Amino acid sequence: MPSVLAPLEASWRDRLAAAVGRAAGTRGAILCFHGFDVDGAPSHSSMHVPLGLLEAVVTMIQRLGAIVPLGDLVTRHLAGRSTAGLVALTSDDAYASLLGAERFLKRSGVPLTVFAVSGTLATGQAFWWDRIDESAPRTHPDRWRRFEDECGLPESYRRGQPAAEGPARPLRQWVLAEHAGRWPRALEEALGRLEAELGPPTPQRSMTEPELAGFVTRTGAQVGVHTVSHAALPFLGDHELVAEIRQCHEALRARFRDALPYLAIPFGLFDARTLRLAAEAGMTVSLTLAGSPLDRPFAAELGMPRLCVVREHAPGILALKASGVAALLGLVRGRTATPYPVLPSPTT
Repeated sequence: MPSVLAPLEASWRDRLAAAVGRAAGTRGAILCFHGFDVDGAPSHSSMHVPLGLLEAVVTMIQRLGAIVPLGDLVTRHLAGRSTAGLVALTSDDAYASLLGAERFLKRSGVPLTVFAVSGTLATGQAFWWDRIDESAPRTHPDRWRRFEDECGLPESYRRGQPAAEGPARPLRQWVLAEHAGRWPRALEEALGRLEAELGPPTPQRSMTEPELAGFVTRTGAQVGVHTVSHAALPFLGDHELVAEIRQCHEALRARFRDALPYLAIPFGLFDARTLRLAAEAGMTVSLTLAGSPLDRPFAAELGMPRLCVVREHAPGILALKASGVAALLGLVRGRTATPYPVLPSPTT
């Protein structure tokens, strides 16, 4: 796979976006990465990006302002102090593919906060969404339909999801809405059988606890809370929601003494109740995937927004988003922002 840097540098659209972003200046932003391509092979999911994109994004940020530890940015934002020109980097799920970025992170001295799912650190298991994202495009439609039948996917999810979103979308929304984002154990046999037919499964997986500990020691990265099971929090009852957050923090703090009391909300799905209960669970702040810079005073009922980095994001586009210009253009085009994301259902 060719380096992502060459086409990005050759793109006049990206250079124009970067120039506009530099002119507007960043208002302060938190970027969210997930995994990185393994052995140069691109994932079927766009949330796993080439390492070259991380390097290009870091270069762009350093032209706009400064990369600072997440804790510094959170402290300033909570106190109502300016975050102009400051950007923090985060990575959700503690993917093992993050180890491939270790050399760059050490060489560049870039601070990073990794949000770990405590329940996966014992085995370093693959996440269910990566497994179906990797399987769906490689499966004949008839076989995928049989797999959905084996899982018991309701017809309402098949009819209600746009085909353009891909074959995995109905199943994903169903697991989120009906199973609170947790893959049912009863479906493991069906998924394992499908993966065996297709060949090598997804290479993306969580780090183990020793892997994460070594990564933290070598890079100076910090660790934050991403719940015990990566559950879709709005679909949990109050007690279970608090336990998901509090028990994750306790488990991480037992292994990483300086584990941050910051919650990265799984799947970016939340509502006002989620944020209120996260605070009750001991979280200083909850980080969302609202896709905007830190351009408003902190509001506990809205959380702190992050910009999710995906494969399609050129650095110049991120510069526009971090500067707030992209949001302004959205308003000009008639797009309106909502305070909370629309929750999964058969038709969303």
